[in-house]
Amino acid sequence: MPDDKTFRGGYVGRAERKFLAPRNPLWKELVEVTIAEVHKPAGYTSCHIGKLHLGAEDRYPEKQGSDYNYGGCYFGQPPTYFDPYINNIDDAGDIPTLRSRQPREYLSDREADEACRFIRDHKDSRSFCIWHIMTFILPSKEKRSCGKI
Repeated sequence: MPDDKTFRGGYVGRAERKFLAPRNPLWKELVEVTIAEVHKPAGYTSCHIGKLHLGAEDRYPEKQGSDYNYGGCYFGQPPTYFDPYINNIDDAGDIPTLRSRQPREYLSDREADEACRFIRDHKDSRSFCIWHIMTFILPSKEKRSCGKI
């Protein structure tokens, strides 16, 4: 954040607060720098997993410095929590950045698998992975238990 706490879109909040929030114009301003863009010049490979609805396709994580993107798109919430991640009821479409892999696979399990794979594949190099769990915001569809606890 600049010293004067201003940028093209402006900030909101009370002056006595340590952090101010950017105005939310329903998208991320392209002049705002992402953490993936900060890491790239230092040789990091970056991965984004999960929720990130910061605008249209030109603002998706892979267009903002991330080398990998699993799930980040314009959706505020996933169309469904089970693979295939598509909702035919209200024509929400599918998650364009998360291809179908295994029928009925739970979304959080898929996100965890992608995170583990990225970490395993990049353990010997500079890497950064950020995971915004989609079910954290609205867990309206839980995974059924596989057995008794």
